[in-house]
Amino acid sequence: MSFHVPANQTVSFSVYNQAIAHDTGLPHEFLKANAHRIHRAFDHGEPIWMIVVELNMVHDITRGPAE
Repeated sequence: MSFHVPANQTVSFSVYNQAIAHDTGLPHEFLKANAHRIHRAFDHGEPIWMIVVELNMVHDITRGPAE
């Protein structure tokens, strides 16, 4: 099943958060630890793709050597 939010579509925080979780595929614990950043992105109107790229980058940088 596919989950897609069209560009420039207004969504609730719950849909925004769900789209981020789906698109990143990152562990729940990591997303929970970065909830403050996700809330800030939503509050400032950042596109979903932008926060997805950022979270994937942060996860890759901080997860340590070759997990």
